[in-house]
Amino acid sequence: MTELALPAGSLQAALQAFKEGADAVYLGLQQFSARKGAVNFSFEDLSRLKQVAKSTGRKIYVTVNTLVTDSELDEMESMLRQISFLELDGAIVQDLGVARMIRSRFPHTIPLHGSTQLAAHTVSGVKAMQQMGFSRVVLSRELTLSEIEVIRKACPDIELKVFIHGALCYGFSGLCMASHLMAGRSANRGECAQICRSWFSLAPGQAPQDSKNTAEERGYFFSMTDLDIGKAVQELKRIGIDSLKVEGRMKNPAYVAAATRYYRMLLDGEPSPGKLQEAQEELHTVFSRADSGGWLAGYGRVHQEKRSTPPLGTVEYPGHLGVPVGKILAIRTLSEGTVASIRLDHPVAVHDGLLLLQATDTALKEPLRFSLSHLWNIGRKRVFQAEAGEQVLMALPTDAQALPGDTLYRISSHDQKMPEIHDDGLPLYRRAVPMSVVVEDQAIILSADLTGEGLPGKIVSKRFDFAVQKARTQQEVESNLSNTLSMSDESYLTLGGFHFENATSLTSEEIFIPLSHLKELRRKWYRELDDTMDLWFRTTTDRKSQAIDMVDCERLPARKLISPPQSRGLLWIDPARILSKLKAGSSLVDCLAVVDDLVYLPLAPVLFNESSYLASLDNLIAVLSSLVDRGSLRIGLNNIGQILWARNNPDISCFADIYLYVPNAEASAEVVEQVPSLKGSYGWLERRQSPSNEWVCRASDPGVDFALPLFISRSCFRYDSLGLSCEGCSRNGSWKVEQNGRTYAVEVHNCLTVVSAE
Repeated sequence: MTELALPAGSLQAALQAFKEGADAVYLGLQQFSARKGAVNFSFEDLSRLKQVAKSTGRKIYVTVNTLVTDSELDEMESMLRQISFLELDGAIVQDLGVARMIRSRFPHTIPLHGSTQLAAHTVSGVKAMQQMGFSRVVLSRELTLSEIEVIRKACPDIELKVFIHGALCYGFSGLCMASHLMAGRSANRGECAQICRSWFSLAPGQAPQDSKNTAEERGYFFSMTDLDIGKAVQELKRIGIDSLKVEGRMKNPAYVAAATRYYRMLLDGEPSPGKLQEAQEELHTVFSRADSGGWLAGYGRVHQEKRSTPPLGTVEYPGHLGVPVGKILAIRTLSEGTVASIRLDHPVAVHDGLLLLQATDTALKEPLRFSLSHLWNIGRKRVFQAEAGEQVLMALPTDAQALPGDTLYRISSHDQKMPEIHDDGLPLYRRAVPMSVVVEDQAIILSADLTGEGLPGKIVSKRFDFAVQKARTQQEVESNLSNTLSMSDESYLTLGGFHFENATSLTSEEIFIPLSHLKELRRKWYRELDDTMDLWFRTTTDRKSQAIDMVDCERLPARKLISPPQSRGLLWIDPARILSKLKAGSSLVDCLAVVDDLVYLPLAPVLFNESSYLASLDNLIAVLSSLVDRGSLRIGLNNIGQILWARNNPDISCFADIYLYVPNAEASAEVVEQVPSLKGSYGWLERRQSPSNEWVCRASDPGVDFALPLFISRSCFRYDSLGLSCEGCSRNGSWKVEQNGRTYAVEVHNCLTVVSAE
């Protein structure tokens, strides 16, 4: 079965998703989530949701998809203990150090899922993650259906998850530095400032003559359409994708409910086009930018020489558009004010929220949002709602600058408010554990077996002084004790198996324990167990016990010194291009960075023709081996898939480059374990820190004057932002854009766009 997974930024959103038919939800806790702006979950809320999921057969995945520092590792382990205790269905992870912690400390209780932040978009990427213990990979959003099918066939034994709806980022998730560089907020820490949704200006003289835009105009050049793949979910189901993922942990419960209904219908094969359209319109009314099938619709250049589909950019306006109601036929001035005559494409009602995009003196559109106050039919009779196909008159705000031909959009519905699902009385999830009771003449001894997975791993016992009384009438002491202990209220634990032993001088039927004493006994016992659990949640593993031998790592040069020369701003090599230059007679130093007699070959973080790139790399290494000592080569790994190449080439020295993030000691150990010929690594640029003594390969400083590109994007700036056709295009180009007095270089390399600060 193909799973439908919905985002849950709050408990209410998760409950709505389950109510409408979601198979699973994914959510963040209040720490280490890539959506810090969401409400996110407390342990108590998550416990209540777990109980709902358990009783209804649904699944819960927790996003732990940020990079963490050494100082946060203990807090991370504490949170992982809570996830382990609740027996959740997977942790979605970006940080390789966190992955190592899960694999070593919680191998049987936390399934390890790879976040889209790891930028897995190749067969090697998925296979490398499988070898590292991941059971599921969330693929990058930039893949086409045919590319996904290639990965599925090559990797049949690991679960794959694909985004099917929601926002598309301009840059690859995990590789985007725009928010960090321009706003001081790291997207790898859940603090994305959505720089891609802000406007930029083309630098003077940069607008092409055949552009849809004019020189010196502004545009939301890096804002993308929303993803809405519709019936293509059936194709993903056919391919064998295990889970389909809707984006939107920042969205409200109404959005989650509408998205669940729409995609549940699509997955289940709803035969009625009318019902599908109604469900889609409801979803788009709650929230939708201009939408498209994204890369899943075949926008990649590998299989499509010339693109003729609409651009993926939303250059004029990046916000919520909702559903187009219809185009204005005429503007009239009546006694009631300014009204627009419209033939409706979709129904409207009084108090619906409407949007009019008004022209400005640039390419940007100014949104005018208003509530529909008055509506008339063509006979000037006031009505409160109208259906598609009708011609009506609508009241416009007095400041509306509307023209015939303008489109009105419905961005909210008058009846959109959705009743909340009552959640105050939801029971907590409690782990059932075996308990035993021994009754003596002067004491009652309680024990609980906490040796199971996701528990402290020990037997807890406590002796309670109590003088047993002889009953006047026959008692059922074993049943009374079992019933009392099964009522654990809001404790972490509850009674599982029960064993009773009578060690008194009385028969079991003669033992009398007053009900008030049983209740007090229960209260003290569960407080003892909860204290044990709380202490275990806070306890952290001695990392020295998990340590591996130190590696004598090289101190890498400042990162700017090893970028290939004459590469139009690229920080990585194109092996085929370098081979061509070497064969044409160029010197080694004209093609590659050489520092202290070492030759550096940083690899590309994005590879859509991986096999060709790696074949060229192998050929390049063979040529270089005839020019220099093979031991002087240093290969920079910039994607998790390249770890597989390093394993297959153990005689070639490698280093963890800037995009294979090493933010903490656990990640350092993971990279050392995974890369057999590791010679060094760079530190995490967004959180410059001095590696502690726990790092088995001390990271090198990339240099204070080195900055990563803002964006690495599969979206072609020429086509998707400037609106130019592919006709006669060399697949390369250079532009400059400006914002707030700063200039940024936009370089297109074989349809891949790289945006960097000048």
